[in-house]
Amino acid sequence: MSNARPEFLDKGFVENGQKLLKFVMEYHNNIRNFPVRPTPALKPGYLRSILPSKANEQPVDFSSLYSDIVNIILPGIVHWQSPKFHGYFPTGCSYPSLYADIISAAFSCIGFNWSACPIYTELEIVMVDWIAKEMGLAKKFLFEAKLGGGGIIQGSASEAVTVSIIAAREKKISEILANTSQNLTYYEILSKLRAYASDQVHSSVIKAARLSAIRLTIIESESDLRLGGDRLLEHIKKDTNEGLFPFFASTNIGTTNTCAFDDVETIGKICQEHKIWLHADAAYSGVLFFIEEFRKVLPKIDLVQSFAFNPHKLMDICFDCSMLWIEDGNAMKSALGIYPTYLKSDAQDIIEFKDWQVPLGRRFRSLKIYFHIKLLGMEHIRSQIRNYIKLGEYFESLVQKDGRLFIPYPVACGMVCFYLKNSDSLTRYLYKKLIERDIYLTSTEVKGRLLVRFPVGCSKVDKVDLDESWKLISEVLDDVLTGKDY
Repeated sequence: MSNARPEFLDKGFVENGQKLLKFVMEYHNNIRNFPVRPTPALKPGYLRSILPSKANEQPVDFSSLYSDIVNIILPGIVHWQSPKFHGYFPTGCSYPSLYADIISAAFSCIGFNWSACPIYTELEIVMVDWIAKEMGLAKKFLFEAKLGGGGIIQGSASEAVTVSIIAAREKKISEILANTSQNLTYYEILSKLRAYASDQVHSSVIKAARLSAIRLTIIESESDLRLGGDRLLEHIKKDTNEGLFPFFASTNIGTTNTCAFDDVETIGKICQEHKIWLHADAAYSGVLFFIEEFRKVLPKIDLVQSFAFNPHKLMDICFDCSMLWIEDGNAMKSALGIYPTYLKSDAQDIIEFKDWQVPLGRRFRSLKIYFHIKLLGMEHIRSQIRNYIKLGEYFESLVQKDGRLFIPYPVACGMVCFYLKNSDSLTRYLYKKLIERDIYLTSTEVKGRLLVRFPVGCSKVDKVDLDESWKLISEVLDDVLTGKDY
């Protein structure tokens, strides 16, 4: 029996790879021709009737696998890179970051510590500092500054908030245990810890609190959807008076629902006074910090202890790539560091990123940032971000001119939310009819009102695409309001 790897000899690998790269290029060049979502005929479990019931014993040739990409994989894809995709949030896919994913997969290292693969750690340290400087973050977040802080590239903002709340939890418990007058056990303290977030917080914060065994208090946001300092302070004082330990708050710099911004500066002063770890989630709108004129009007984040931002959204880097900066690296290390003999490194005074995340293994995500910046340049990246903002303002103007739809909250970072005036049921029906058409939208509910969300979309979107999307929305709106389709 031969041990040769079929189709992976040099000639076959290169030829097949060229075919795949050509497929990728043609896919992106022709993405406007695809319906944005799979046919409604596809129902959950559909693939089981198509694929064999067990794995093949013998290899198939590459041409057979390629036909599976076209005939089996492609029909089940939601085309997130389509100009007709306006659901959830835009996600990036630049060719430079795609190149990096290919190279990373080829090396196939598991960079859990410096010794396992030095370049994984070294490049990440430089890249998180590069991005922090471009965003104008405080020096306390720079490895270069040697103030105890730094950054890490996680898979998602969900992971970022989870490790932040765990680090904050362990730091607070250690502080209380060190206070001999308290005379409490670890688990007694744990049961008394309290965290805070607004009712506009992303579900990942709620999940992170659950995973961390922490009681999370959800605070009603103001009428403009901001978490105000007064309401937070009220809860902190109440819990403190009851013998509880406030220790963590999560604040929004661009909520998932409407891209609303909390009063981070005021909240930061309150948290500083009460020794509460403040986390800032800027997963979607963090790109605004790259633009100096936007940075001037954004919330000041000097007082936060951790700050998360997703380059795999409006920075156009391929998923997954989520950046987290923390003020106190030792808190992260103390909470998450585990040191069996087989993971000890000979390297001294080096950051071991395995101690800043939940999993042990980690991917070479920093290479995506390096390739993206090197091949595109920051000037182009900033120009693309400005274009997103302009396109969001343009779509906002289309909605406002119509007069039948209402935009209840300020448009920020290309996120436009609207509803049908005076009729939640009609808004719900409008949304139902829209998602049956060749456009991908998602909805949300804010303060008891249903809103249709319309983030501008991927980097391929232009004014012509928005005009076409608005034409479709307007046609469906006509049918709904005239009773033709209601």
